[in-house]
Amino acid sequence: MVPFANRFMDNLSAISPKRSRPSLCLALLLSNFITLAFWTITYFTNVYYWAVGGTIFEILWLPMLIAVFALPVIAFISWMKEKFSLRSLFLYSLLVSGAVGVWLWWLG
Repeated sequence: MVPFANRFMDNLSAISPKRSRPSLCLALLLSNFITLAFWTITYFTNVYYWAVGGTIFEILWLPMLIAVFALPVIAFISWMKEKFSLRSLFLYSLLVSGAVGVWLWWLG
């Protein structure tokens, strides 16, 4: 029974590529959505209307700007390590990052 299970698992691993760290995929995707939400909120609202909102914006604008450039690079490298699998969450993270970058470039 065990040799059959080993052959089955070998065939299964040959068919589907190994998923690398699902927590990294989800963290990257979540950080992309947070970056998108930050820039969307700051574009459509007056962040300086309340003092607290202006303070939070002033603290977070530089890390969010760095994230706009760093997250697509991290997503692409991770997607490349998964051999460009179309089922990878890194692909979706890369698409969201690209959408944020194009949207910010279009607004600027």
